[in-house]
Amino acid sequence: MEWLFLGISSTVLLMIMGIYDIYLVSISTLDFYVLVPMGIGLILGGYVFLNISKYCLNNFPTQTYYTILGFVLGSIFVLYPGFSFDLQGVICIILLLIGFFLSIYLEKVQ
Repeated sequence: MEWLFLGISSTVLLMIMGIYDIYLVSISTLDFYVLVPMGIGLILGGYVFLNISKYCLNNFPTQTYYTILGFVLGSIFVLYPGFSFDLQGVICIILLLIGFFLSIYLEKVQ
């Protein structure tokens, strides 16, 4: 489940959505009323996201690569414990925007 979320693990996503505990309990008790919809969502979400990624890489390769680079650079500061949470968010957004605008500029240069 951790394929292409650009540095965000599935565990973190489930915690953010507030369903990680439900997910763990449903796995330990084999509650298929929870596991089947999550599995369907995993398969459909993965298929849609991978097709969107493929489309972007085929039609906008430079912008897509630099956007991914912006996400990666932004996630570096999340891993570094020296920054406060507010500063991290601002730096991540700034690096994302720098990566995006850098991709537009470099595409025009080529």
